This record gives sequence, structure tokens and C-alpha cells, in this order.
Amino acid sequence: MDSPTKYIMLVEYGDPNSHRPLVTSFGLFDSYEEADEFRIDTYQDGNFIINIYPINLLDKTNTHE
Repeated sequence: MDSPTKYIMLVEYGDPNSHRPLVTSFGLFDSYEEADEFRIDTYQDGNFIINIYPINLLDKTNTHE
């Protein structure tokens, strides 16, 4: 049985002191639209690189013991 697709959001931004990229993530979102709405509400006026990715969750009934 296929589990429903969930989405995570990866946010990349520059550290103002070291100028190195920093990455954080948020999720699980039930849809791409939900993740995109969170992106708009949270990072509206910021300078960030944001990617939203689908992920497949492991179905606990299909694990091998």
C-alpha cells in the first residue's frame, strides 16, 4: 500500500558573520500548497533560497523484521 506523499521545505541562507550557507528544514506538510503557503507567510520579505521536496514515508506494515 502506498503511503500519501508528504513534503518538506529546505531553507538556505547566508550566515552574516562567516558568509557560509546555513540550511534548516521544516515539515512534514500534507501538500505542496501547504508548504508553499508556510513559505510565503514565514519568508515573505527575506533573502532565502527555499526548495520544497516530496518525500515518501516508510509504511510500518512493510518493514522487514
